[in-house]
Amino acid sequence: MAACSCAQSVLFAPTVCRARRRRVPIPLPPQVRDCIDSGARVLRSERAQVTASTSEHEGNGGRSVELSINGLREDRCLEVLATALREVEGVTKVDGDFQGRLLSVQAPTSVPVRAMMEAVRSVNQGYRAVPYRERSWKWKGWDINYAEVGQGPAVLLVHGFGGNCHHFRKLAADMSESHRVIAVDLLGFGDSAKPTEVDYNPHLWKDQIVAFVNEIVQAPVAIVGNSIGSQVALYAATELGNAVKGVCLLNCVGGMNQKGIYQDDWTVAAMRPVFAVLEWLLKQRSVANWMFDQFRDKDRIAKLLRARAATGLPPPYANAEAVNDELLDILIKPAADPGAVDVFVAVFTGEPGPRPEALTEKLSCPVQVIWGADDPWARADGPLAKWFISQAKEKQSIEEYYR
Repeated sequence: MAACSCAQSVLFAPTVCRARRRRVPIPLPPQVRDCIDSGARVLRSERAQVTASTSEHEGNGGRSVELSINGLREDRCLEVLATALREVEGVTKVDGDFQGRLLSVQAPTSVPVRAMMEAVRSVNQGYRAVPYRERSWKWKGWDINYAEVGQGPAVLLVHGFGGNCHHFRKLAADMSESHRVIAVDLLGFGDSAKPTEVDYNPHLWKDQIVAFVNEIVQAPVAIVGNSIGSQVALYAATELGNAVKGVCLLNCVGGMNQKGIYQDDWTVAAMRPVFAVLEWLLKQRSVANWMFDQFRDKDRIAKLLRARAATGLPPPYANAEAVNDELLDILIKPAADPGAVDVFVAVFTGEPGPRPEALTEKLSCPVQVIWGADDPWARADGPLAKWFISQAKEKQSIEEYYR
């Protein structure tokens, strides 16, 4: 979806943020300005060619690898690199002479120098390659996949339909400098289990997130949700109470499927008979298998994400360059898992779940709403977005900015 790039800067502010891709002279709110000044640009390191020479030493404190860093344009980039080195599996300590561009990495001999050099090379990328540590958690007997990076205040990222934790790889790169970032695969998505005997719906995923926060996060947390993940984030926050310090919604939807958005758009409501036929067809296994196969074809998915729809709506990805092999693999790989088709059918035919408006009114924590103005599926000019805007205007907490 066409989501705003500054989500980390406004996690705890109760504002509605609408992002558009054109530049006009509107003053940016301080938190957005801070994000632009000290976030992605620092991690990009102005695309400098960063290199390092190494030397190893053995002493009473164990093995130490000295890295002499060349090519960094900003002091804070060295801090970013030090954070990346700390995330290398097995590294016990990273010290730095930031003026002299020297880093000392303590690690046992089982940790290869090449792993440290990968962290150095990662700074050369548009976004550094965040060393996500993927882990598994047992919930009700099922394996739940999640990824974690960074240290600091906890932020939990919840993906949308068809997504998984790797959709947040670039946002996690920005945020891991100052936050503990955890992204979780909902049951039925990504590398989490896909049992066929389960009734997939927002109630199930709400229970999963509540248990995950209590058992894995174990700290005050801000929850960020995209699309269906926004609904799940709100729903979980209503039960977690004071454990949630804020909720950030990226392109929020009115429900899990079209049943939840009839009231959001009269054009969708007019299509109700068509959706009823589609739901009946999806419950025919042969039809469901054929339709789901369309989502396993790499070329077809690429065209869907890049091309302007027949209705004239913008494509789901406004930046066509973002639809690369890495993204397509993230989308397609989980679709090959047994049980994936059952999740697909359940999402389109199941219960839509509670409305975001009702969930929001139950919360006492701040809620940040961010919308990509060109999102063709969760529309920024729809009734749900307008409801959030009206609430923010009442509280005098709306900011509109452009990028």
